Amino acid sequence: MNTRLQTSAETSLHPKVYDVQHIYNRYAGMLLGYIYDVVKDKALAEQYLTDTFIAVAAVPELFNNPNDNVYCKLQLIARKKLTNYFESVGNCEVNEVVKTRPNSFLNKMNARQQTVFCGVHYHGKNISTIAAEMNEEEDVVRRLLREAFVIIRTR
Repeated sequence: MNTRLQTSAETSLHPKVYDVQHIYNRYAGMLLGYIYDVVKDKALAEQYLTDTFIAVAAVPELFNNPNDNVYCKLQLIARKKLTNYFESVGNCEVNEVVKTRPNSFLNKMNARQQTVFCGVHYHGKNISTIAAEMNEEEDVVRRLLREAFVIIRTR
């Protein structure tokens, strides 16, 4: 496996290819903030960041398309790395999540919005699963998720 980083000269010859160092320099700070917001522990967040960029180095071809959103791809890789952490949180008990993961956004959501948001964001559940768990229609769950995102956007 060739994980050699490209030089800037090579990158300029192939503008569609991003090297790992470039991606790290540009996005590591934002990604560390995202991970820290999830785990609330600096050392653990740094370890997850390292694990994420090890994974990035293993699949550099994912970053060959300049039209793709690199940060979104990095978040997806980080979320896969965080799967064990998400599973350790257990079911999304609203009061427990708010206590163990202080988050100003969660505090502004009502209990139903928190349940839907946590189910999607922290546990990776799909809308139909959450709807079944809440004994609600899928349209209601989608509306609750949209409301949760409105709260996040209007901070």
